[in-house]
Amino acid sequence: MNSIIQCLSNTVYLAKYFNDNKYTDHLNRNIDKVARGYVAEEVAQVIKALWRGHYKSISPRDLKNVIGQYKMQFENFDQQDSHEFLMFLLDWMHNDLKQKIKTRYDRPLTVAETEWEKSMNGQSSVISKLFFGQLRSTIECLYCNQNSTTYETFNSLTMSLPTTNKCTLDECVKKFVSGQRVSGWKCPNCKVPREGMKKFDIAKLPHIIVIHLNRFGETSGWLEKKNTAVDFPLTNFNMRHYVVQDNDDFNNSQSYNYNLYAMSNHYGTMEGGHYTAYCKSNHQNKWYKYDDHTVSEVQANVVKNQSTSAYLLFYALASAENYLNS
Repeated sequence: MNSIIQCLSNTVYLAKYFNDNKYTDHLNRNIDKVARGYVAEEVAQVIKALWRGHYKSISPRDLKNVIGQYKMQFENFDQQDSHEFLMFLLDWMHNDLKQKIKTRYDRPLTVAETEWEKSMNGQSSVISKLFFGQLRSTIECLYCNQNSTTYETFNSLTMSLPTTNKCTLDECVKKFVSGQRVSGWKCPNCKVPREGMKKFDIAKLPHIIVIHLNRFGETSGWLEKKNTAVDFPLTNFNMRHYVVQDNDDFNNSQSYNYNLYAMSNHYGTMEGGHYTAYCKSNHQNKWYKYDDHTVSEVQANVVKNQSTSAYLLFYALASAENYLNS
């Protein structure tokens, strides 16, 4: 929990949103809402306490208690998966803070935009504005060669790691978007189950892209952690090659370079381990390591050397930094 909270606290625009109490105008207290605003309220209190700096360390006890009420697996003090916690937290905060909006277009919507509007259901929040993106999934029938396309919203992208000892982040993303064979898929043209080739493109890039390096999985029938060394860039991580090529209208206001500003690391095994966070201070332009109660300044090369423990990478769109820092 601490590792994720530190990463979110160093998401500058989100921290400013909470510190300026803008969230109080957006809290949904309706009885039919899942968390009725309580999760976002507790996250706000923790982030504000961290930024006030009155204490050497704080305990997010109230936040943990609230989250435990809505998801029993987070109720005790056992180690939990930080990626799973982040996904739940972002979804809860989005539901706590989402508001009805009216989006106006001065041209016909693309298919991707239409599907985006459907998935958002006419609602938006600071979370969806920062973290939500859109994937286009295309499956080609290997019998009739017809394509079927669907769209889905994401708040993080999960990358599988190779069996080799080392790889680059670019190689992980290429593997993620490239084709993989699927079986038992019902082709809408053939009307029967067929073999197909499935690939992804990114239809909408978020301001903040969270990349999950999935180190936990089954190998030869055993569940284990992969300590693959992943070479990831600190700056200028370019996503252009993974964006839908025939949908430039949807992305023409953006560049595609991202800069790393936070990272959640896992040390140890599946049975037991420890999470830390490395975050870059926007105000001081320095990197810090957050390890439970201890905070220490580190050099950028130390962050770069966390190649075997990096678990969640938080990248901010470089062209949006003025917006995110305002």
